[in-house]
Amino acid sequence: MHRITASRVTGRSSAALPDIPAPSGEGLGIREMEEGPSEVSVRFAPEAATYAAERRWSRSQRCEMHDDGSVRLPIRAHNEAECLSWVLGFADRAQVLAPDWLRREIKKTVYAMARLYHTPHKPADTAESGGSPAAACSLRLRE
Repeated sequence: MHRITASRVTGRSSAALPDIPAPSGEGLGIREMEEGPSEVSVRFAPEAATYAAERRWSRSQRCEMHDDGSVRLPIRAHNEAECLSWVLGFADRAQVLAPDWLRREIKKTVYAMARLYHTPHKPADTAESGGSPAAACSLRLRE
């Protein structure tokens, strides 16, 4: 929503749209997690630090600027899937410092993505083997 600069009335009805509560602004994400919000800490590389620091992701956020140009941003996240997508959107310019469950999810996703690109000339369809594209090869990454 931060990129919207104008709007206009179209006359179309929103009656068929699901009832989604407005974001509270208390944390990252629209839909609430069943177990409640999670405190997340992410370190942004200098290349992404300005963008990450200038945006208001949650009311509780506090940016910690570092001498190397990186930023640590502790925020509250309300939705696991949205938080995972948010971090992955920064690619290798964001490192989850906490919580551990999110670090594990990021790691699992990155490994699966790396396996997809390990054999770049083969199609992603693995219906013959009955497995996912990620399971079609093995790849070991340095941690």
